[in-house]
Amino acid sequence: MSSLRKRMWAGGWILAALTQFVPVPATADAISCAERGGSYRLLRASDGPLAISVRKSDLISWTTIEGKPRVRIDAGNGFRRTGASGHHAADGSSQNVRLSVRGKDAVVAVSCAIGASGQIALGAVSGAVGADSLTRATGDGVRANSRARFASRRNSVTSGQVFLSTSAMGSGRSLPADWNAWATVRANRYDGGIAGGAVDLVGGVDRMIAPGFLVGMLGGLGRTQVVDGGTGAAANAPIIGAYFGHEMNNSLILDGFLSVATPGYTISGGAFRANRMAAGLTLSGQVQRPGVRIEPFVLARGYREAQPGYLTGGGAAIAADNVASFIASAGVRVSMTGPDRPRKLVPFVRAMADFKRETSTSAGVDLLVSPRFSVGLGGQVGQGHLAVDLDFGRTRADTLEHALTMDYELKF
Repeated sequence: MSSLRKRMWAGGWILAALTQFVPVPATADAISCAERGGSYRLLRASDGPLAISVRKSDLISWTTIEGKPRVRIDAGNGFRRTGASGHHAADGSSQNVRLSVRGKDAVVAVSCAIGASGQIALGAVSGAVGADSLTRATGDGVRANSRARFASRRNSVTSGQVFLSTSAMGSGRSLPADWNAWATVRANRYDGGIAGGAVDLVGGVDRMIAPGFLVGMLGGLGRTQVVDGGTGAAANAPIIGAYFGHEMNNSLILDGFLSVATPGYTISGGAFRANRMAAGLTLSGQVQRPGVRIEPFVLARGYREAQPGYLTGGGAAIAADNVASFIASAGVRVSMTGPDRPRKLVPFVRAMADFKRETSTSAGVDLLVSPRFSVGLGGQVGQGHLAVDLDFGRTRADTLEHALTMDYELKF
């Protein structure tokens, strides 16, 4: 055998051996994102690349069904590794995108939804809006209860809130002296990048375990409906948790809460349930001057939510997401007082500054530094304290939050 033939024979064996470790893709299957009934495929490790013809705003999604796949994507710049679940939003006029899968017994569901790229972050955005509203309602309810329980001052008004409490008023009390129950309702409307609304109901029962210190359990439900880019999302979030309140002296109260929620979402015909944990601390004070009461406060609240992957009604596979937020606020409420008219409505104003950092896997980072302002009337009505005001602020950098606000504390 000549030297050339020997080299060719050896090279052939080497090439055959290499192909055992470097798979050579078979002839690619191809579909169009607009193909009726062809936009949902199962891609196995034994298959070759799947080519998908897409146009601008089309959404390619994939999610793991079996095994531990190594997914690769080629969007015109060569194959690159990507996650076992994920998305690709087409940003050109038209292109062919290829997906391939490696891994023993791996199966990945691949879908393409026409003009659906806006659905990528909708789960995260709706989750953040609902979590922010329910966390605020919980924190404001715990704070209002502490103020009523320790009887150091009247409740500060919060956006869209109705507050009820069994705090003592003489012989009409319905619970023993060391127990208390309360409930709060909060309603918000949103305009701008996100449109919609939220209604939250939170209540609790607590016991005074020492002078100036109480602990309790809370529960409730949050309901959110939002629209982003023409796509709607709805969520119901049951919540349970614990809270405390501590009167540090005659003018300072520290209170806080820890809660868990399991929000259930409906988005674009798909449904899933997430897990959320939230916590908050508030320190509030009071300074009394002739004819005016000044109530400064600072607060910090945050939450973290894990959302699983899901399939929309159109077959788009939306990958798992994680949403987290931290909120810090400082402000003051100034109200008119006077012994000459204790049962009349008197004016008040409230001003605060909000700092918020919100992150999610799909939507990225949303930073917010914004003022919040309220103006209204408050005073004694019947057996309780009523406050009505107009509240203006932001819940996201691109979304205005506004409400006709009502707060009512009823002691019985």
